[in-house]
Amino acid sequence: MISKSKSITCLFFIAVLIIGIYIGQVNINKKSAPVQSFGASTSSGKAVKAFLKKNCSNIDINKKDAAADFNVLDEDVRNNDVFLTGEGHATVTNYNLKLAFIKYFSEKADIRYFLWEVGYSASCYINRYLETGNEENLKIVYNNLKGTLSYNKEEYNFWINLRKYNLSLPESKRIKVIGIDVEHQTDTACSYLRSILPDKEDPGRTRFTNFKKIMDSNSPMDLGWIMHDLQKDIQDNPKECREYLGDNFFDFSMIVDNIINSINFYGSGQVNGISDIREGSIYSNFKRVYEYLPEGKYYGQFGSFHIMQKPTESTAAFAVYLNREDSPVRGKVISIDYEYKNSYSLIKNVKTDISSDIIASQLVKDYCSTDVTLFKLTGEDSPFNERSDYIDPHINGGAVKYFQYIAIIKNSDAVTAYDSSQ
Repeated sequence: MISKSKSITCLFFIAVLIIGIYIGQVNINKKSAPVQSFGASTSSGKAVKAFLKKNCSNIDINKKDAAADFNVLDEDVRNNDVFLTGEGHATVTNYNLKLAFIKYFSEKADIRYFLWEVGYSASCYINRYLETGNEENLKIVYNNLKGTLSYNKEEYNFWINLRKYNLSLPESKRIKVIGIDVEHQTDTACSYLRSILPDKEDPGRTRFTNFKKIMDSNSPMDLGWIMHDLQKDIQDNPKECREYLGDNFFDFSMIVDNIINSINFYGSGQVNGISDIREGSIYSNFKRVYEYLPEGKYYGQFGSFHIMQKPTESTAAFAVYLNREDSPVRGKVISIDYEYKNSYSLIKNVKTDISSDIIASQLVKDYCSTDVTLFKLTGEDSPFNERSDYIDPHINGGAVKYFQYIAIIKNSDAVTAYDSSQ
């Protein structure tokens, strides 16, 4: 996860506001635009509110068993394979809600995998922690996340709570974490690669031996050259490399390729904007793990741009790729957008208001009796099948082409920065 800045144009107000939150913009330039508030009390808005009234669920995320509160989702969990929630980063409620969604999807959809907006190597360390309880694995990940929006106590504690939940499940139903973003934290990636190299030497694997020596001596290295060298050996000698690495072959080759994805991304000049390279890499990584792992359903929480199922800019988001013809989950994806009221994020150590002006105050007053309210937008009688004025008044097709649910989150405080000394 990386912090970016980008000026906002307001024709597609919700989508662009979400992107602004994701990329870490502190001062949002709120221009006037011909966009109605979500749930506004206009004549047509009254019909919208009537639909939302019968398709909403107030969720008590502090309740021990909150699964019943998510019942508005029940039909969709039966018919879909990937569930994505889209957040504004670094606000407290995200983590409690994420755990509540995991519990719900585990119970109702039997999900096996949690998709995470980080590199694959970090998720390997997290899975080590989930299996062993050794927090040194968490600390390796979070010490290298300093300067990102993930560097906070709430996210660190989320993994502790996920482990507690996993231990309550039969081993066959426990959640496995899958990082599918590029390797933003290459120190984490190289550290994990070194940790899974065999102790034995293989005269035919000199490239692996050289990498091991560089890591053990803490010597400077040309990361791109080393990774391309390892990648070439794996591509040219797959059988020998598979024998050498054993059960770690997939993880090692996945991380090597993903470090190269990261190098390409950061060298592209697209780092301060929405990147085709990054979104394409996230999708390629998903397809790769989907083909490798045992069959199962997936849930993931990302920055809101990534879960949009229709392009809001020239760049297609991850969720758009998931519905392309070559996707193994085409037509089986549900996106849930988060919008915030009276809520804050910690962006560059500044407590920042991330409240959305697009959410009508009367709607919140009338229907949002808890701090999290989930609204379903789909259905044969849904006005959102055609209405798109909450996103962009000039597009064809309704809001459900972008996301199928909205969760309104109230009173969420900014996270607390992680302290590596504790």
